[in-house]
Amino acid sequence: KEQNWFAVLLDFFIVVVGILIAFQITNWSAELTLRGQEAGVMQSIAEDLRNDERQLIEGIDTAVINIQAANFALHAASRPVADNITFLVDSSDTIGNLLTAPSWQEFDPKLTNKLWQLSVSRFYPVQSNSAFGSLVAGGNLGLLQNQDLIRQLQIYQRRWSDIEVSQDLTYRPFRNQTAFVGQKFGLSMFTDIPQEQLVSLLSDNPELEGALRNLAEYSIIHHAQLVEAIKVTRELLVYLGKTTP
Repeated sequence: KEQNWFAVLLDFFIVVVGILIAFQITNWSAELTLRGQEAGVMQSIAEDLRNDERQLIEGIDTAVINIQAANFALHAASRPVADNITFLVDSSDTIGNLLTAPSWQEFDPKLTNKLWQLSVSRFYPVQSNSAFGSLVAGGNLGLLQNQDLIRQLQIYQRRWSDIEVSQDLTYRPFRNQTAFVGQKFGLSMFTDIPQEQLVSLLSDNPELEGALRNLAEYSIIHHAQLVEAIKVTRELLVYLGKTTP
């Protein structure tokens, strides 16, 4: 029988177009799913950054009190205060910078019986990294389309790594050492000590004086490190807000 080739070609064309449309719909749906996942991940990253910001604020505020209390006590004992220092460690953003201490004159005089506690007590910020860390651990960095954002987040991770290494290997040991020196002179971190008693001990004992000033100097470095970190955190939050799909 005579074959209607036009009808055959038309049917073939309809089938092919249908298959292509189905593939396109499937790809479009998959892309929408991926972009939805990306948006969710970026929101989680933003929440981690906001948690980092809160941690850094508390760390900065505590470091200010630490420095002010120590310098208030040193000044009251007519000893040199930790006024400013030049930091020369290669891993820091503050290399070669002159770091200036917050004014001890702004210390609340109602707290003078807590000078030792406020000088030695510390807060060490901890990074929130569940969202980006999960992406890296799962090999899913490709979910983020913005390569510049990935690069900035990787740099941000290294910054926090530097902070945590400094806290673990430098700031905590010096804080503990100062607390142990204080114990030799009957100073407790959990007991109020009259200002006059602490001032007398600082005046008569160079070891205690030196330990407290050393701790204040490291607090100045810690403070500068956290201030730089919170600046980057806030810049990254703004950038993330502009690029969230």
